[in-house]
Amino acid sequence: FNQETCLIRSTVGLLEYQAYLDYLQNEYEGDEENIKDLQSSVRTLLQIMRQKSIDLVTTPTANLDLLEKM
Repeated sequence: FNQETCLIRSTVGLLEYQAYLDYLQNEYEGDEENIKDLQSSVRTLLQIMRQKSIDLVTTPTANLDLLEKM
């Protein structure tokens, strides 16, 4: 078990999940409040994880690429 690797993989997964939430918010009506709550929670969790991971580098273009694919 490598804690740093785990943090990086978890953070990347959360960033991808956040991109899906952004897509849902833009494309679907209803349950917007739930999506906003989830987005806020994911952002908070990402901030905590980034503080714990020194070497974590994320690229905003990765999220844009994912949104374009959808």
